[in-house]
Amino acid sequence: MNLKYLALIFLIFNSCSGYRFLSKKNPFAQFGVRNLYVPMFYNHGNLGNISGVFTQEVLDTLSDFRGLRLTRRLEGSDAVLLGIIETPSKSLKSVEVLTYKRASNTFGESVLGEGREDFNTPTVNQVNLNLRVIVLKHPTKEEINFFQKSITEKALSSKIIFNEKIPLSGSYNLKELDGSSLMVLNSQNTGVQKQLINQLAKDAANSFKDMILYAF
Repeated sequence: MNLKYLALIFLIFNSCSGYRFLSKKNPFAQFGVRNLYVPMFYNHGNLGNISGVFTQEVLDTLSDFRGLRLTRRLEGSDAVLLGIIETPSKSLKSVEVLTYKRASNTFGESVLGEGREDFNTPTVNQVNLNLRVIVLKHPTKEEINFFQKSITEKALSSKIIFNEKIPLSGSYNLKELDGSSLMVLNSQNTGVQKQLINQLAKDAANSFKDMILYAF
């Protein structure tokens, strides 16, 4: 095959997916950011104890970039990455029920008891979250507090390098009572939800990586 055609094919392929070859380089280098401080993500949602896993997944992603050093303190850093976990809207809960099933079909007629009407029980839950990621260059502690607690689409600053919202959603099947106690059942469902949260955190980190590679 003609070398010109080989070169053309390579250029076409590289234009579509070549950014993957640059994925190990510091995407913030053009802004003079070599030392990045990442505090624990702030949780505006109504699901507790999820900030840690989101923070860690993004830290793991950032640690892959050559020329980018993650620092433990604001002092001496070139920029700060803030993560804010939000619910999609004020009226929407982080967890909503997608599907229901009649209790009699789930647990049997004997569970209802004599004279008790049938009722619906949830069978599938959906978790809805947004992760907003903001990178600020040389912010003050007051500016960090402001963006963590009062971030809106209109909150603009000349110090902002990156400001994007990542929508996240996933569902899981609820365990059904099959002779187990309610305490065991609740523990099982909590575990399943935690597994989903862990996966959403990985998805968020991957989306963030793709965003900064495309943007920079």
